[in-house]
Amino acid sequence: MKAIHNDISLLRESDAGRCGARNPGSRSDKLTVHSGSCAPLRPTSNPLAKTSVAMYKITVCVWLFLFGAFGYVYAATDSSPKVEAVKTYLLNGKGDYPEVFGDKPYRMRVNNTIVADIDGDGEEEVVLHVTPHFLQSPTIIIFKVAKDLEVRRVIEGLAPGPLVSPSGNFLDSHTLGEAVDLTIGKGQSDPEKRREVARLALEKMGGVVEYLNFIHMDGRKGKGSYVDMTNLAKLPTRETCENFEFSMPDEVAVRLNNDGRGNYLLARVGKSVYSYKIHKIRDDGFLDKTLTVIPKK
Repeated sequence: MKAIHNDISLLRESDAGRCGARNPGSRSDKLTVHSGSCAPLRPTSNPLAKTSVAMYKITVCVWLFLFGAFGYVYAATDSSPKVEAVKTYLLNGKGDYPEVFGDKPYRMRVNNTIVADIDGDGEEEVVLHVTPHFLQSPTIIIFKVAKDLEVRRVIEGLAPGPLVSPSGNFLDSHTLGEAVDLTIGKGQSDPEKRREVARLALEKMGGVVEYLNFIHMDGRKGKGSYVDMTNLAKLPTRETCENFEFSMPDEVAVRLNNDGRGNYLLARVGKSVYSYKIHKIRDDGFLDKTLTVIPKK
């Protein structure tokens, strides 16, 4: 089982900073992999390279990844064909890119890439820790990659952490006229009814974020994107997503267990670790999961 950590940027050429959301006009389909020494990974500290090279640059570094606050160590010994398959899937124009509004595939930054079996089915998934362009997009995206390297993006992504005040660093699908926030009356408190509305919204719209007190829907293209925010300790104060954004994880890793309990997908956000036990990746793209929040001691 491998944990492969590449610092990949899928960005428009003119972008700088976290995700370049302030400059949505131009874009580039270049792929740059930033490499460095094999040292503890600090995924948010690497500067973005400004380049005009007309071909993809692929430089893979083998990282020793230290999940510092909790002492989890994972070593990557080689590159992975599955990671290369996901890169190709996203960049060759045939893939299911997670942020497409109109005819613009906004290029996210991939901070970290992990290859591990996160659902206990014996097959390794590819997990991307990303900085998206849009407020309502997940920060962790999962891909199923078959033995023949056929790639399928899992519809449900993850956005660990509390809601935070808007930073101004991200685009909002509402300002594009591509989104709506709604409630379903008395059914809003019924998990089964909320999930049924989410399924219908994915068929009609494209992007869905489910909160306990409202549902966000947007018109992104592709096979759909779903984020489950019903486990928030503190709910949005209003039934709209205009006054907050998702947290950005500091680190993402997979805890590898050989004791029969299965592996855990971990995300450190500030002083807490969000631990996901993925019981199953369902055929419809939803995750059967349990989330545990572990405060730093």
